[in-house]
Amino acid sequence: MGKITILIVDDELLMCEELKCQLDLYSELEVLAVCHDGEEALARAAELKPDLIFLDIQMPGITGLTVADVLSRQLQPPRVVFLTAHDEYALKAFGVDALDYVLKPFDENDINRVIAKIKKQLYPPGKPAPEAQEQCLPGHSTDFQRKFCVPKGARLEVLDQEQIQLVYAKDRLVFIQTMEGAAHQIKSTLNELSAKLDPKLFVRCHRNYIVNVDAIQSLENWFNRGYLLVLKGKTRSEVPVSRQYVRNLKDYLEF
Repeated sequence: MGKITILIVDDELLMCEELKCQLDLYSELEVLAVCHDGEEALARAAELKPDLIFLDIQMPGITGLTVADVLSRQLQPPRVVFLTAHDEYALKAFGVDALDYVLKPFDENDINRVIAKIKKQLYPPGKPAPEAQEQCLPGHSTDFQRKFCVPKGARLEVLDQEQIQLVYAKDRLVFIQTMEGAAHQIKSTLNELSAKLDPKLFVRCHRNYIVNVDAIQSLENWFNRGYLLVLKGKTRSEVPVSRQYVRNLKDYLEF
């Protein structure tokens, strides 16, 4: 089975470059082309037939919404993820059956969320994704790091991802906290860890916190329309969910 093919459409050149750089980090993805206006996007989409299009809403001439509307009439239309700097466009985006929308400026957590969604659509249960098929090949590794080494005295302890309760930043330091309640300082940044953690298991809920979804015990209202997560484990932990990350959490929890 081939890679997930992608078309990028945005009139901002730097935005296209940044997005392509992030997508190129995924071995199971292939960016087929980059377009900068709606007319070119329609022509390239008809020619290349990508699985997914990252599509800017506001462009000179033919808008992204118009492009999406035209594509939606195809027999096998590509999935569309809208790129926008304005949250008000979200409802319009979903009005034309978009897979998702990403607010500018985006980060790797936004891209992880989108890729997880497209995989669920293209590779439902029982149909392995490309990396699941490839991992049985000699010398091939998966996209996400299966184990982490953390310092424990004079030695390094090996942790499976399932043993991690949360990852957090405090006083410019980053820690991995296990289900047993032990906190280990590590050298990686939160952004670096976010790219290594399985997005099916971990969610970014705050600029300083990434949590294991399976560790979430309860959800409480918090100030400024945010929430407070209570995590189960040997040590009870409370983690804030800031307003801008609530939508990320709703991809994992129904509330």
